[in-house]
Amino acid sequence: MTTASTVGYVSFRQNRFLHWLCAAGAAAILISAFRPERVFDWGLENVLVTCCLATLILTYDRFPFSDLSYLLILIFLSFHEWGAHYKYSDVPLGEWMKPWLPKILSFPPSLQKLEWNCKGETRDIWKYVIQFRASGVRVKRPTTAPSLIAMTTTQVPIVAWEKRYMTPRECARLQSMKDLPCLPDVPTRAFKALGNAVNADLVEMIAKTLLTQPAPSQPARASVLKHSKPAAHPTSPQPLALRQSVGR
Repeated sequence: MTTASTVGYVSFRQNRFLHWLCAAGAAAILISAFRPERVFDWGLENVLVTCCLATLILTYDRFPFSDLSYLLILIFLSFHEWGAHYKYSDVPLGEWMKPWLPKILSFPPSLQKLEWNCKGETRDIWKYVIQFRASGVRVKRPTTAPSLIAMTTTQVPIVAWEKRYMTPRECARLQSMKDLPCLPDVPTRAFKALGNAVNADLVEMIAKTLLTQPAPSQPARASVLKHSKPAAHPTSPQPLALRQSVGR
C-alpha cells in the first residue's frame, strides 16, 4: 500500500489494490440503494458522491492519490452511503444508548460534560481543583486554577481535596494581589470584583515593556534630519543650466 511519501504513478490496470477498492465502493452504493428509507433523499445524497467519483476517475492519470488516500475515501463513502440509506437523523447506530438518554437529559447542562484537564494523572476527581461551569464540570491540576468568573458566584473554584470553595483571599493571590489591604466584606462581591480584575503582575510586565523603550537620542535625530533632502516639488522651477540644455 502506498502512502503520501511513497506514492507514484501506477496505471489503473496494474493497480490491483485500487480494483478491490472500486469493487467495495460499488457494493456499498448498491447495498445502500436497496430499499432506502426515501428514494429522493438517497438520490440527493449521492449527487455529490457521483461528482466526486467522476472527478477522481478523470484526474487519475494526472493527479493520482496514494492507496491509503483511496482507502480512507472508501471508508468515508461507506459511512456516507449508510447515512443516505437511513437518512442521517434515523441511522440505527447507538440504539443501545436510547434507554440512557432520558436519564442523561434530566441532568442540568452544566453536568452533562466532564472537562478533564489532568492528562496522565490519577483518575480521582477529589485530588484536583473543580469548577462547575455552564459548559460542564472542569477539573484541573492542583498547581493550576480555572479562570475566575465575574458574572456569577456559582463558578467559584473548589479545592476538592479539602472539599471547600476557594476563599476570596486565595482568589486574590491568583490575581497577584496577595498584599491587597482590603476586599469587599460580602464574599459574593469579592468574587465578582476579582473576576473582573486582571493579574497585577502581568499588567506590570506589559507596562514596563511599553514604557521603558529607549527613546532615540537628540544627535541621532539631528543626523537623520541633516542627511535627508526634501523631495523636489513637481511644479518647482528647473535649475538654469538644465533649462539652457533643454532649450538647446
